[in-house]
Amino acid sequence: MLCNLVHLKKLSITNCHELSSLSEGFGNLTNLEVLRLASCSNLKSLPETMRNLQKLSVVDLSHCLHLCTLPTHIGELGSLRTIHTRGCTGLHELPISVKDLCPLEVICDEETSLLWSHLKGVKVQVIEEDRFSTFLKIVPREMHYN
Repeated sequence: MLCNLVHLKKLSITNCHELSSLSEGFGNLTNLEVLRLASCSNLKSLPETMRNLQKLSVVDLSHCLHLCTLPTHIGELGSLRTIHTRGCTGLHELPISVKDLCPLEVICDEETSLLWSHLKGVKVQVIEEDRFSTFLKIVPREMHYN
């Protein structure tokens, strides 16, 4: 159903701890400009059809703890200007195509900055966060009060 909203420009799915993947139909959202998946702690991957999102300029993957990889062809997103990868502790390597994402601003923590720092034309902005407030962002609310 979501993948039929072809005129959608902004999509924000945050703190959805049950979300582990997006369908391949996600690539149908060809007018999408902003994608926020922050604190979707069980998200493991993004669909390869993301390469169809040519208007996408901002992707926020902050605190997607289990995200292991970015789509192979993410470098084909010619409009992508900002990507947030703070707290993506499962992300240990980047696809080769990211070298084509220039100019690009990456907002990340010190750990993930090591992945991006060797790329020319990529501005890496390291943001240190209060670890307790980060914990509260990624732990489901019902656990806060037990």
